[in-house]
Amino acid sequence: VSTITDTLDKIDAYADPALIERSRAARKGTMDYAELYRQGVAALVEQEKLTKSLENDGEAATQQARTYIRTIGNPDKAAIAQGILEYTYLIRANEKRYMLYHKPEIFEAMTADFASMMKQIALLEGNIANEEERTQVAAFKKAAEGYETSAHKWVESNDLLFDQIL
Repeated sequence: VSTITDTLDKIDAYADPALIERSRAARKGTMDYAELYRQGVAALVEQEKLTKSLENDGEAATQQARTYIRTIGNPDKAAIAQGILEYTYLIRANEKRYMLYHKPEIFEAMTADFASMMKQIALLEGNIANEEERTQVAAFKKAAEGYETSAHKWVESNDLLFDQIL
């Protein structure tokens, strides 16, 4: 960009009205491009942060479900938690599919699965036996909610990048 503007400055020095008019148009296009480039870089940096957040939150939610299954000692609660664990895998797989294909129906499926998973968490919340279990369920719920928030932010950032910048 600086090379282009330097060249345009040299063209402007000729003081030829026709060249100056073309120079202004080229300068405007160059500055518009430079702004979009900066916005694109910022959006990509944000996408990288959100992708890492998705990975971390998704893994945390999956790990919380695994830990709960191993430590609960109640087969009925373990069965609910196993269903939750399966939802974490399904949701995370759909997340990756959405990142690849950008199809709204994939994100809608992910959102529906997330709602179903949260209903299963609510079942566990309604039948907590002790403080340790309360802490486990709360930690899992927090990780799952963080994951959902990150997913929505990722989609918004991705839409901004592809619909408005690129």
